[in-house]
Amino acid sequence: PLLARWDCGCVATGCLTRCDQPYDRHPLQVQLPGADNHRVSTQWTYPEGFDPRWTPRFPEVAAVANAVSLAMPHVEPFVIRAVRRVESSIDDPKLSGELRRFIREEASHHAQHRRFNALVIKRYPRLRWVDQCLGWTMRRLDKRSAAIGTGFAAGFELAGLAVALWLAPRTDLLLADADPTARALFLWHLGEEVDHRSIAHDVHRAAGGGGFAALVGLVMSLVVLALSALGGAVVIFAADRRWLRPVAWWRLLTWGIGFLWLSGPLFLSSMWRHPSDFLAPEESVEWKDLRPSADISAVAS
Repeated sequence: PLLARWDCGCVATGCLTRCDQPYDRHPLQVQLPGADNHRVSTQWTYPEGFDPRWTPRFPEVAAVANAVSLAMPHVEPFVIRAVRRVESSIDDPKLSGELRRFIREEASHHAQHRRFNALVIKRYPRLRWVDQCLGWTMRRLDKRSAAIGTGFAAGFELAGLAVALWLAPRTDLLLADADPTARALFLWHLGEEVDHRSIAHDVHRAAGGGGFAALVGLVMSLVVLALSALGGAVVIFAADRRWLRPVAWWRLLTWGIGFLWLSGPLFLSSMWRHPSDFLAPEESVEWKDLRPSADISAVAS
């Protein structure tokens, strides 16, 4: 079956088993302890013949976004398992409630990207090798300490915030002609990453995680995301015969430099600053423009 051996939706309960169901027939069901079964509330129906090159003006945007999306069904379950390992050590009722919301939202991201990735890999079968490499990597990280796991989770959420900050002023340019369904998926995901940007950090600290574990986790999360983006983009460029076009690599280079220029100070200062210090969404005009509420109402089922 297509895309067998991916993590199933029961990761929210801490299950470490694998799922052999193909993506297009897998139930989007998440079970949370102490609550009724939760079915993800926002789902997208992709049009017949959906083209994974969903940003025609800048195909490189879709290539990188699709490549990063490959990591989500592996990284999001790892993040859920990491925070659930230390859940019993959290004494703050408010943080415990926020953690349950965080797990629910991360599981929703995982389920939605599973469905999207099925369409992408159907168009680019060789991406399965990138997927398998990501799965192998995250299974190895499962053997690390709980502190490294929560440090990874905090770093991964910080990376999502950095992407949102970089994309916000460029949305009208880079996503102007994007497929509305794919556009809504990625902006919805970034919106929730910004909204819960502090929770994994607070869980890491509440569970006794120190600065060194946070630094190691941050570096690991950035390496995983970078390898996913680069490896997937190369496969997509080769399949689309864009890897010999200088403009494609020039765009990736300039965007990459711009992202590092913005995110570098953010990542460095995260060692002593709280994630909530970096952005107040309600005060950012650019961030309001990035939020995909209109897109979701138009394309979500």
